[in-house]
Amino acid sequence: MESKGKIVTVPDAFYYEEEEVLCYCGLRAARRISRTAGNPNRKFFGCPLFSRSKDNKSCDYFEWFDIRVAVFKATAPLSEMVSMLESENRELRSLLQRVMKDGSGKHQQNEFAVEL
Repeated sequence: MESKGKIVTVPDAFYYEEEEVLCYCGLRAARRISRTAGNPNRKFFGCPLFSRSKDNKSCDYFEWFDIRVAVFKATAPLSEMVSMLESENRELRSLLQRVMKDGSGKHQQNEFAVEL
């Protein structure tokens, strides 16, 4: 990561949902804030071995924090939707079994009502 700005290490309070992010070295990624003109105050994860010296031994892992948070926030409601659909599916299967067991097919119309 070549940059002319200053890199600042961020305290653990910045860590989102206590999620452990690992770099390609297998180490816990450092949480930092960009101080570059192009990305001022933008948070990111990077290899903790990164240094500006010539003997830089890092794996060059880099990931913007805000993109990781956006993905998390986008997928969280999906798990709630899956749970709701699984519950409705169980109810419908149960109802279908009752209808098939009865065999008459004569049930009150509102028994088959499904909320959408």
